[in-house]
Amino acid sequence: DVKLANVLILRTLCSTQHFLDCADATLCLGPLSRLLSSCDDELLSCICSEFHALSYSTKRHHEAMIKAGVFPCLIKLINHLSRNVNEPVLWLVGSLVRGDKSQIRFFKAGDAFPRLIACMTSPVEDTQQAACRVMRYVMSGTDDQVSFFVSKGCVPPLCHAIASSHTKIRSHAFSGLVKVLTKVRSKAQNQPGAIVLHSQIELIKAKLREVENKIECYGDEVEMLRTNINIDLVRVELALIDGYC
Repeated sequence: DVKLANVLILRTLCSTQHFLDCADATLCLGPLSRLLSSCDDELLSCICSEFHALSYSTKRHHEAMIKAGVFPCLIKLINHLSRNVNEPVLWLVGSLVRGDKSQIRFFKAGDAFPRLIACMTSPVEDTQQAACRVMRYVMSGTDDQVSFFVSKGCVPPLCHAIASSHTKIRSHAFSGLVKVLTKVRSKAQNQPGAIVLHSQIELIKAKLREVENKIECYGDEVEMLRTNINIDLVRVELALIDGYC
């Protein structure tokens, strides 16, 4: 089977200690990335897993995947019905966005962002965690990008996620909200309310206070929770928001 042979080629490349240089890797990965348009879930699962494994390599390999056009193909697979496809895609997308913020622009096209939000509210914790991790890095975009994402509804699912019992989900969501608030702070003097609407600020404020109250009630677990949600930072951001309301 030709497609399976291509996956085996990718697997061999991913397992090679001394991978090809970026130019050669791009030539190899380009044809393989086109397999991401396949309707075969088993094939998609295999190739997404291999690309995911490659993402743990060096920045050079990230650059090779981006130059090969992998990212736009991955975006289309967000919220795929199969977890074996969706979850490795989310982890790979997060890794590529973290390494190259220019890829954030692809979330403004089509329905990519709504599908990411849908993953953030998934009942499957692994999917939710991977999606919150992507959102955390997407919130590192430009003021205009963050303004666009806020207008598309990123704040409510982030607020919902900081009340999660899953520590990593909370951590990613909290980081994403702090980045949104930082954007508000950077533009507040000249353009008050330019990014986050008053109602959304109120939602963030209520949820942060809810988390603060929960942390105060955890007793012996407070120190463990501090490693995931910095209570002092929560209070700083609450004071910041109060200044805008």
